[in-house]
Amino acid sequence: MTQTPLPASDPRFAAALAERFDADVAEVLTLSAQLCALPGITVPSDAVAFAPLVQTWQVAVDYARAAGLWVLALPPSARSPYPFLLVGFAGNDLADPAITEVVGLVGHLDVVPPQEDDQFSPSLRGVDLYARGAADMKTVVATWLVWMARRQARPGRQPPIVAMLSCCEENGSAGTHHTGSVLDLLDEQYGVQVRFALVGERTGELEWMTPEPIIGPICKENRSWRWVRSGSTTARGLATLHRLADAVRHGRTLVHALNTDAVPADKAGRQPGVRSGFVNPFAFVLGDAVSGAVRWICVRRPAGASIHSAAAGVGSPALLERLAAVAHRLEAAFPGRVALGGLSIGRDGNFNSYDGSGSLWLGVTDASEAEVLDAARTDEADLEFAPAAGPGHVTQTLIGIDIRELLDHRHGVQGLLDDLRERLWADRFDLVSAKPPWRCPADHPDLVRLEAAYEAVVGAPSPDLVKLHGNDGGALAERQQTADPAASRAGLGHAVVFGQVGMHPHGADEFHRGTSVRPYWDVLDRWADAWGS
Repeated sequence: MTQTPLPASDPRFAAALAERFDADVAEVLTLSAQLCALPGITVPSDAVAFAPLVQTWQVAVDYARAAGLWVLALPPSARSPYPFLLVGFAGNDLADPAITEVVGLVGHLDVVPPQEDDQFSPSLRGVDLYARGAADMKTVVATWLVWMARRQARPGRQPPIVAMLSCCEENGSAGTHHTGSVLDLLDEQYGVQVRFALVGERTGELEWMTPEPIIGPICKENRSWRWVRSGSTTARGLATLHRLADAVRHGRTLVHALNTDAVPADKAGRQPGVRSGFVNPFAFVLGDAVSGAVRWICVRRPAGASIHSAAAGVGSPALLERLAAVAHRLEAAFPGRVALGGLSIGRDGNFNSYDGSGSLWLGVTDASEAEVLDAARTDEADLEFAPAAGPGHVTQTLIGIDIRELLDHRHGVQGLLDDLRERLWADRFDLVSAKPPWRCPADHPDLVRLEAAYEAVVGAPSPDLVKLHGNDGGALAERQQTADPAASRAGLGHAVVFGQVGMHPHGADEFHRGTSVRPYWDVLDRWADAWGS
């Protein structure tokens, strides 16, 4: 049954929360709705909405300060364009020399662009909060802040927990302050190490789980987050188009083989669909310099449903490959008479979500419009073929590749990265993000306490699953693996991903399950209590 949306701006919103939830959860969802109403978009990184992003950060800062929590607010500056927020308990001032280690609650306040006009107008539907950012991941952030405020009011010493809230996670931490730079700041300015991180990205994303979990599992293993951007100032034309398509085909095929042949059976049995991912979210190719009478056509795929790049499959050709195949057909039909007018897929820098649209312009000399269209057309329903007035307006040759590999596949993917460097342009081969895959040691004391708290609340152990989407927890694993060759060889990181239940992040109907807040809160409470035992 469809629930009637109740906007957060409606005077009845507060009463509805009070009727459906306890006071703690109602305050969490109220704060989450306030955060979700602000469009702090950071994707792609060259089009960041900085003003609403800073407003979002300020709402969190103001809440934490009003609660009397310890706050280190890092505002944006010319050198560090993104704000960052650290929040701890008042009795645990990081300037105290006695504090040398903390446990981080790692999260973010930024979001990807909306898919519907009303996504920055939060609404309650039954027990679910609908909004851009509700699931990814403002409700978990709000839970941490309200939980810390409530716990602060209790007598006794509090555990060394610090919330670490970035504002640039969705674009791959494109500029400081980001989680990695703040880890360095804590070490250099305070002498404090983050010994363990709980990353709050939703882990109740596993729609195949029946029944739906009341909270997400504690994911002790996480895929990588590797973004490649490579381009050329001189490459252009059909040869370059086919070169890029071949590179994508090679990478996709190799990753598909890893998924087919090199996923441990026990892991695949626990988690259907666990796999590495290979995605080509954007590509551009300069057209040929053409003179004379040319018959131009445009092959286009219109925008479709937004796809989270980490979730895209590898079992079918990428749009780049399909459009290159159209060019091949024309070249076979009109040898020596075909020119590239340009290729444009996606948006430069937008690795993290895309709508699958793109256009290819092709020109043929000494041919009629009907001949060219007949030779180019296929029965692929999602491609449109139409005459064009001229070539496309493409100004660069560039490709973006997003690879998310399982820990089991890291050696194979490293070989693929080396190979792609040779297939593309090694002098302009930029690893925009290179967070490694990792697994947290099962005997880490903070994890042992967390799993015990989870089991006490849920009544069963957390399933051993892999977090498939990217997150800033990789910053801690990357730092640890860089400092410790043994940890790097073993693929270790002292971090887990543990969130609540949220659905369709980056999608048009993103929502957060309000009923997952209370059990998550209770796990945090039991976890914190264990420090005093």
